[in-house]
Amino acid sequence: MATEVIMPKLAMTMEQGTILRWLKKEGEWVEKGEPILEIETEKVVMEVEAPASGILAGIRAGPGEVVPVTRVIAYILGPDERLEEVVKPSVRKVIPAPKKRIVATPAARRLAREQGVDLAQIQGSGSGGAIVEEDVRAFIEAKKPPVEVIKIKKEIPLAGRRKTIAERMQESARQAPHIILTMEVDMSEAERARRGCSFTALVVQAVAQALRRHPMINASLQGDKIVLYDEVNIGVAVNTEEGLIVPVIKEADTKGLLEIHAEIEELVRRARKGILNLDEVTGGTFTVSNLGMFGVEEFHAIINPPQAAILAVGAVVERPVAVNGRVAIRPMMKMTLSADHRVLDGAAAAEFLRDVKASLERPAEVVEVKDTAKIVIIGGGFGGYTAALRAAQLGAEVILIEKDKLGGTCLNVGCIPTKILLEGARRLVDLETVGEHGIRVNSFSIDLATLLERKERIVASLVRKVEKRLQNGGVRVLKGRANLISPHRVGVELSDGRREEIEATAVIVATGSVPVAIEGLEDALTSEEVLSLTEVPKSLIIVGGGVIGVEFASIFSAFGSEVTIVEALPRILPAEDKDVSQGMAWLLQEKGVKILTNSQVEGMDGDELVVLTESGERRLKAERVLVAVGRNPYTEGLDLEALGIKTLNGAIVTDESMETNVPGIYAAGDVTGKYFLAHVASVQGRIAAENALGRHARMDYTVIPRCIFTMPEVAVVGMTEEEARKQGHNVMVKTFPWTLSERAIIEGQTEGFIKIVAAEGRLLGVHIIGPGASSLIMEGALAIGVPLKKVAQVMHPHPTLSEALQKAAEAALEYL
Repeated sequence: MATEVIMPKLAMTMEQGTILRWLKKEGEWVEKGEPILEIETEKVVMEVEAPASGILAGIRAGPGEVVPVTRVIAYILGPDERLEEVVKPSVRKVIPAPKKRIVATPAARRLAREQGVDLAQIQGSGSGGAIVEEDVRAFIEAKKPPVEVIKIKKEIPLAGRRKTIAERMQESARQAPHIILTMEVDMSEAERARRGCSFTALVVQAVAQALRRHPMINASLQGDKIVLYDEVNIGVAVNTEEGLIVPVIKEADTKGLLEIHAEIEELVRRARKGILNLDEVTGGTFTVSNLGMFGVEEFHAIINPPQAAILAVGAVVERPVAVNGRVAIRPMMKMTLSADHRVLDGAAAAEFLRDVKASLERPAEVVEVKDTAKIVIIGGGFGGYTAALRAAQLGAEVILIEKDKLGGTCLNVGCIPTKILLEGARRLVDLETVGEHGIRVNSFSIDLATLLERKERIVASLVRKVEKRLQNGGVRVLKGRANLISPHRVGVELSDGRREEIEATAVIVATGSVPVAIEGLEDALTSEEVLSLTEVPKSLIIVGGGVIGVEFASIFSAFGSEVTIVEALPRILPAEDKDVSQGMAWLLQEKGVKILTNSQVEGMDGDELVVLTESGERRLKAERVLVAVGRNPYTEGLDLEALGIKTLNGAIVTDESMETNVPGIYAAGDVTGKYFLAHVASVQGRIAAENALGRHARMDYTVIPRCIFTMPEVAVVGMTEEEARKQGHNVMVKTFPWTLSERAIIEGQTEGFIKIVAAEGRLLGVHIIGPGASSLIMEGALAIGVPLKKVAQVMHPHPTLSEALQKAAEAALEYL
């Protein structure tokens, strides 16, 4: 059965569309959903898809023709259908629209006959639109040729978007009685507070907040009803080569200034490139038009139907004004509200305009949050921003409070910057062996200042990406310090000195951790401060042989420092498998790192570090001392005790749903004290967000891959040999050295091994020291609990490093 192709109605106000071009020819086969033509509406150019599969036939309108919505413009026929059988020949002709009945007074008709005037060309001004004699005379007068003949350079047809704009503006000016109100705004404070954002963004933010407080402005007249909108969607008028277009910032009242600024810039860019989609230009409830950039100080804008109002914004101009009885030069801006008098009275419009003015003159108030929020998250690190994005994804209103930089410890002063330094160290070490590959390098050295510049550049870029993700996700970010007032109320000391109190249905605490300090070593470097050293120290003592200490030992020994590790426990990396710990200690010592275990730091005596070892007191001297004994959960200022939130050794106690003992308050990340790992924090944040919104997710700590970014790398997952034996398993272990891996030999990286721990024929743990360990460990993570036989049967490409796990499993099977 034939299918009609019609001019689609893409928006409530769309009445017609212009055909730009057909993408398919008559007689061509088209698939359902395949674009077959391009049309232009008053807002966008878009493709129309085939409503069915078949043969395109009976095209009834060509390029440039304007077609009313829902009118048939072509047909799609089945394989055995003929157009003549489906459509009568007469139907294929363009059917002229029925003549509109002309209502005119007898005097008007008589004058029109005498002057040869077609009444159909005249717009009547009489009752019910009737044409009166004055209308005919005005028409005749308008048609008189000018006294002076002006040579015409070019005639441009009023068509497409320009014609649509003209018709809609004429309709608005004719039908909507406009109230015009103007106020002048002192932009002094706004100028200081805009932080590089445009004045348009400031105005949009102020308008959005005011619309929430004045719902009658955020409305339209539809028939005999005034419709109030729940969403605040602000259109921003943009001039393009094709004419005016109004892209829309959706839910502008939920967005911060930076987010609004970025969104306006992106929408303007897309508008001028002609690549806006339909969703970006529909759904507006209010419009802002700014001609200030052209030096226009004041103008009256025509309301964009069916909206109830539009705000015209002029240039910011310095002029003398009276301030507290004195004349002062201030940056002043005029803004003019055009409002539909059918919807609004003058007083209501004036109150709204006054509210916008007040917000712009006190911009700190523009950023106030809504009275309630679904989820409030304290802390913007991995756990916090992951929770925020997940909660927003699930439809919640989300406010994230961060006292410092988004991204938390890992991104700013932890795993990311240390890996940037490590990458520099790795490349430096590689240069020492390139001669074996036939590469001659005469000299090389480390320029730590340049490396730090790269670190700062990468970190800043990644922080911006986090900000963008939160903005795009609809998360509001507040800069300030938070405290818990009650299970559903959070106080915020904002960075500008104001205090806000926010209601929430749930709170997620993700405040992270801080470096552990040692009494008597207050002048030593922390693991955060060492990242800012601009020169490589000749000697470095690292107090702490855990993950952080060992990573920095690997980095600075590669840079050329004489490194000494002081560890209080019997071995470095005490939480890892014994073979891994001993293997890494041997590798570090081979690189010149000195390691003192079972050694307690007593304090500093002048420039000497006093250490109590098994053989007695030792005094160590170095250019710099680094304290790297771990991190502590950070809960300062949260007022946990006042709410009765349980803690253990400073960490917030949670259940497997990440909820604390106080219903409605959750925690995620380092502040829980579980694992000080960014990927664990991320999962905890997701679990917390889902459960805060009524889901039933559970945190599983069974399989957590852990990586230590030394040279070579260390990566582990699952049980250590000691843990497996302690649990009573019939343990079997197998170690595969990298000296047996063809790929490792080719790469010249044969240090280390892969160790597997198994029991009852199943894999329990994987422990790697060697090249690419941090990437290889994920195969081990997926294989935990899997029969060794299946691990050994998985085909691996050759020659690759990944073969090592398979070969270790094969070797283990020989003992079963």
